Amino acid sequence: MASFNLVHFFTFLSFIINFVPTEAQFDRSIFGPSCQYFNRTTPKSALALNLRAILSDLSSNATAKNKPFYNTTVATKNHPESTVYGMFFCWGDVPPEHCSQCVASATKAVFSDPDQELFCSLAPYAYITYRDCMIRYSNISFFSTPDLTSGSSSCFSVDVSNKTNLISLYSKTINQVVEKASNSGVGEKKYATKEARIAGFKTLYCQAQCTPDLSPQDCRKCLNFSVAETRRTCLSDLPLWDRNPSCSMRCDVYPFYRPSTSPPPSGFLPVTHSSNTDSQAPAYLSQKCSRNQTNITGDTTFRSNLNTLFTSLSSQSTTNSGFFNDTVDTISGFFMCFADLSPTLCELCIQNATQTISSECPSSREAAIWYNHCMLHYSDHPFLPTLDTTPAYRHFNIVDTFKPNPQQSFFTWTLAESVSQLRLDIAAERTNTKNYGIKQEKLNDKQTLHTLAQCRPDLSPSDCSTCLDNIMRNEIPWCCLASPEGKVLYPSCYIMFGLSPFHTEASQVEPRKPDTSSPATGEHAVI
Repeated sequence: MASFNLVHFFTFLSFIINFVPTEAQFDRSIFGPSCQYFNRTTPKSALALNLRAILSDLSSNATAKNKPFYNTTVATKNHPESTVYGMFFCWGDVPPEHCSQCVASATKAVFSDPDQELFCSLAPYAYITYRDCMIRYSNISFFSTPDLTSGSSSCFSVDVSNKTNLISLYSKTINQVVEKASNSGVGEKKYATKEARIAGFKTLYCQAQCTPDLSPQDCRKCLNFSVAETRRTCLSDLPLWDRNPSCSMRCDVYPFYRPSTSPPPSGFLPVTHSSNTDSQAPAYLSQKCSRNQTNITGDTTFRSNLNTLFTSLSSQSTTNSGFFNDTVDTISGFFMCFADLSPTLCELCIQNATQTISSECPSSREAAIWYNHCMLHYSDHPFLPTLDTTPAYRHFNIVDTFKPNPQQSFFTWTLAESVSQLRLDIAAERTNTKNYGIKQEKLNDKQTLHTLAQCRPDLSPSDCSTCLDNIMRNEIPWCCLASPEGKVLYPSCYIMFGLSPFHTEASQVEPRKPDTSSPATGEHAVI
């Protein structure tokens, strides 16, 4: 069976999204479409008719009966060679309604445009995997048999001081998850998760699962094979995931699986301060002055060049792009505003930024400043790196707990899903504005989580994805977020989230009069 990689991921995802029901809210990510193209049948053959029949049966059982797992056989009396075996399977964290929508979408994908690679309706074997479900059929029986073919796999690295301890913790945790998932009889749900604190506020999240038709021994055999294969592939990094038709395992440092298949908690999530960043006036957040400061007051050439740079940046802040970089002699600098912020507000924000950074960092040859609408960075290096993760501004409300409550767990999972999807959409250039995206997700009947991600427009989509991924895996304290508000701002990218929109239509058209009150840093700000 052909394995799947990230290049195929974006090709297939942009195509398959057309077949997803508009009301469905399940994750649309595809992990492993594969068809067998040799020995293809003809449209009116007994095998082709049975293929259609089994796909119809799979879809109807998923939608009518809300089953998480189902397998069946379709045979023709006079043509035993055309017998077809089929199965659908939803992952253990998937609610029933999402499962049925996912299976319906996956079966439709089999009958897609014959010019596309996903056209599998005449293939004697097919295997299509979404984030929430998978369907599989073949003219050879595969029931109750572990598939030990290495499937889709990937690796990741974590910024920790002691990598040996991390690898030891990973091995212990994944082995416990494999053992727990395997300890269920045939026909029972074989799914397990476990979290383990790495260090500080970093947590390892692991998940393992087998199809219910496997015996406990075969489930363990399949998962151990996947673990061994990923360890062999990921020599110095941690195995991220491996998925084949019979089992899957995954570990990461953010909560990628749903905390429960039950409806989301109905109670209000705590709010410790106003998360509304839609102020019509630029709201100061923080600045970072270089530590190795030299007295540049007497350096008239540097001061003159810096003032020229600030004038250049301010004069360009009314452009529609909301981004501009320039170099004056040996000083480089740039500004970036929210991608959909009005030019008037962008200009106001950059004017305030240049004034404030001049007064707050009077002796710095390098400095960065952040507002709720924009950021500005300059350095005495002639060229600033395009992909830059320092200096950084972080703002969270944290509670150090090993047992988050259901509300907290649901919020962090929702946030992780939103950020992950934004990152993938930006990398695949599926957003309306390059390197910029926003999402809204309901937390309960009264509260909506708003998430925003943006990179410098001159970053490639791949570098933008790398920058945002670094925030996801190394900056956000997933285990211990006390409230759904926070932000991480790098010079090259940033992520913000809160319970209020980041701007209204007014902030995209015409601002109110600017607030002339003096800026003050937030008490939770950490640099």
